[in-house]
Amino acid sequence: MTEYSDLIEPLSLDEAYLDVSHLDRSPVSVAKEIRARIRAVTGLTASAGVAPNKMLAKIASDWKKPNGLFQIKETDIPSFMSNLPVSKIWGIGKKTNARLQSIGIETCSQLQDLNIIELRNLFGKFGAELYDLCRGIDERPVTSDRIRKSMSVERTFHQNLETLEQCSDMMRNIFQELQEDLFQAKSERPIAKFFVKAKFSDFSRTTVERSGISISEFSAIELLEEAFGRKALPVRLLGLGVRFALPESRSSRQLEFDFEASPSRASQSSRTLNELTALQE
Repeated sequence: MTEYSDLIEPLSLDEAYLDVSHLDRSPVSVAKEIRARIRAVTGLTASAGVAPNKMLAKIASDWKKPNGLFQIKETDIPSFMSNLPVSKIWGIGKKTNARLQSIGIETCSQLQDLNIIELRNLFGKFGAELYDLCRGIDERPVTSDRIRKSMSVERTFHQNLETLEQCSDMMRNIFQELQEDLFQAKSERPIAKFFVKAKFSDFSRTTVERSGISISEFSAIELLEEAFGRKALPVRLLGLGVRFALPESRSSRQLEFDFEASPSRASQSSRTLNELTALQE
């Protein structure tokens, strides 16, 4: 892909967004050529989606799997989105989809009948994003920054956590996993900030981050207590992470990490990895 564009956003070992809008040739021809080269060199098939934005490119890449190529043109977006199941929208998981179905919404055209205020009341800040996404609007750029700015671990729960004690117990497991990830990464970059993220049952989100504190289980629980106290609502997602100092800030004080032997992950819940394969026009 680097032979076609510098704007590449890798998402896993075998998937990435590629922005080829600067090329003086058809994006479909680029997709065909890349797929042919993958097959010739590796013997593997590959699917590709061509579209004006990342969400649509991802949907298009799944449209004719396996070994498919599908394009969504700008002029096709209104008709394509009309009958598209809401479950195909970026960011809608099983719980959100079930909530939409409970109010009789299964397609994007039905979701488009709700105004932005109604969507905000239903889903908080994510409701405003849904207003655009169900119309095929996705403003996220293809980001090719290879300098990792943060590392984090997140958990979305099948049943919301009702109490601070439940959240604290889960946060201890999350901290152990983050500790192991940092140990395995062996990054030499200084850690600048420690943060906790929470998403509540009304889909609103909050983040608490601090510099100048130790990266420890105790600090994680302290940040969690502040985040939990911001809303008297059950919690559906918890995240814990660090932000690395930028290269020009390497002289800044590095936060201390309370390292123990690399812990086992046997007790952790399994990760869910969303496949986001696409070729970006």
